[in-house]
Amino acid sequence: MTEEQYKRACEINDRITELNNVKEEIVGCRLTYCAYTGEWSFWPRWQMARIRNILDKHDAMIRQEIEDELKNLENEIKTL
Repeated sequence: MTEEQYKRACEINDRITELNNVKEEIVGCRLTYCAYTGEWSFWPRWQMARIRNILDKHDAMIRQEIEDELKNLENEIKTL
C-alpha cells in the first residue's frame, strides 16, 4: 500500500466513523423545523402535521444517502 493509499484509507475510515455516529444519533429522530427567536424552539407537533409527509420523505432520503455513502466508502476501501 502506498502512502497515498494509506492516507485515503484513513480519510475513508474517518468518514465511515462520522456517518455511523450520525446514524446512531438520529435513531428515533424525525426531521423537523425549529425557530430562533432569542432562543431555539421547535415547532409544535400540530404545526408539523401539516407538512409531516414532506418532512418524512426528505428524512428517508437523507437516511438513504447516508447508507449509500457508507456502501460506496466500504467498496472503495476494499479496492485499496
